Amino acid sequence: MCCGAYAVAMLLRDAPAFLFDVQFTLGRLTVVPWWAQLPLLTLNLGALALSDPWWIPAVIGLLLLRPPRWRLLMLALLCLPLLVLGRSSGLAGLRRYSISPLFPLVALGMSNLLALGLPWILRFAQVTLQEALARVRWLSGSPRSDWLRRRLVALGSAGTVFLLGLTPLLISTVDLVNRVQRGFHPENDWAYVPARDGAAAAALVNQRSAPTDLVLASPAVAWMLDAQAADFQQALAFDGRPSVDFPPDIPRERFVFDAGFDRAAYVIVDRIWLEWGALHIEGVADMLEQLGSWHRIGQQGDLEIYGREGP
Repeated sequence: MCCGAYAVAMLLRDAPAFLFDVQFTLGRLTVVPWWAQLPLLTLNLGALALSDPWWIPAVIGLLLLRPPRWRLLMLALLCLPLLVLGRSSGLAGLRRYSISPLFPLVALGMSNLLALGLPWILRFAQVTLQEALARVRWLSGSPRSDWLRRRLVALGSAGTVFLLGLTPLLISTVDLVNRVQRGFHPENDWAYVPARDGAAAAALVNQRSAPTDLVLASPAVAWMLDAQAADFQQALAFDGRPSVDFPPDIPRERFVFDAGFDRAAYVIVDRIWLEWGALHIEGVADMLEQLGSWHRIGQQGDLEIYGREGP
């Protein structure tokens, strides 16, 4: 209902822009030939399960939800985006951000699985241990033997619950704490801009730039800039050139300011430009080639700062 209300509001506010975005989104989802979509979906779902194994028990937990209408709604909210996106785009690695809105549903499924699964494991362990210990002769026939048998059943069932239900969570938590203490290095660590380097690069450009200057930088740095900032894909889209996440024919009136590369006064290059952008987007490689004639005015870690004018 919220999504429908949002769509209606956007349609009433700016119908041409909304319809343009819908057409572009649907076009991205059909870019892969139909005969290749099922193998790609299988590969992407497998990569997601390998990179984050909590998705599988989360789906099991959602399957156990009650009432049935609630179960169907939650499964639809989780599975439909995965099926739609997974047949044309990656779900793991750098592309995991596209499914980040689904993370609360994963938590919901896991919590329901624990809420229903732990009592079931406890009852199963209790019944199994009681039947097994009942066959032991010296554990029956006296009050002391009955007391010992009850204690063994209680300890054994509690240990089973801990081993099967809580140990995975405990191991995951301990592993996370160890990673943080050793210096957390997430997946695709190369793609992240170190906070100090990004802040230092932004400060250097802020000292030199005017509020009306255009600075091209990745979003991790661009938000700290006082000048007009744009991402390299936005610059390509403004110039009518293809990129991964923007259509080349996007109307220029959608931009708040002129974001073309020819107007850029400064460019901050990070590893995303070099190790992803230049490999997948021809326009980024052309930008980097043109930067060879610019002035290199500084470097902060892996970030290189270029200015069109000299120091």
